[in-house]
Amino acid sequence: MSIEYLPDNVLFAVLSKEPQLRQELETINETISSNGDYDVVIDCTRVEVLTSSSICNLVILHNMLCKHGRELILCNVALPTRGLLNVVGLDGFFSLAEDRFTALARLQGEIRNTKSEAPKKLETQMPND
Repeated sequence: MSIEYLPDNVLFAVLSKEPQLRQELETINETISSNGDYDVVIDCTRVEVLTSSSICNLVILHNMLCKHGRELILCNVALPTRGLLNVVGLDGFFSLAEDRFTALARLQGEIRNTKSEAPKKLETQMPND
């Protein structure tokens, strides 16, 4: 994984394939939990598949950023991964961009987000015992 800290408090990360992917997302989550003052753009060019733990880490990251009024944008997401997000009902949850430049332009307000509403926070509830 490579991480760049860009101007305007943007963390840009290029993720690796599994099994490193899960650990990389956990590292990003730890970074954001200690300093949530970043928007995060994750380049998924190398990502071939998202496991349940990787999806969970993305949801955790998204929710942490929402608490701080920040945004998570996934870019260069492969068609099979987009399909998986659709199947699990998270296609409207994450902001997706075609590439790094589109994601960064969106953060700078040059391109409006395709979603008409504010980012959603996924609420998880534990079943009653």
